[in-house]
Amino acid sequence: MTASEVIEQIKTLPPEERAEVECYIQSHRSDSTEAVSPEVKEFTQRNLHKYDNLFRKLAQ
Repeated sequence: MTASEVIEQIKTLPPEERAEVECYIQSHRSDSTEAVSPEVKEFTQRNLHKYDNLFRKLAQ
C-alpha cells in the first residue's frame, strides 16, 4: 500500500478513529528544530551567507 492510499483510507475513518490516528502521528512527529544542535544552528547563522552565490546558481 502506498502512502497516498494510506492517507485516503485515513480520510474515510470515523471522526473518533481519525482523531486516534492524528494523536498517534503527533506523538511520533519530531520537531526538526529540536533535532539540530545549538552548535549547528550557530555555525549555520555565521556561515550560510558565504554561499549565497552558490545557492543562486543552484536555484537557476
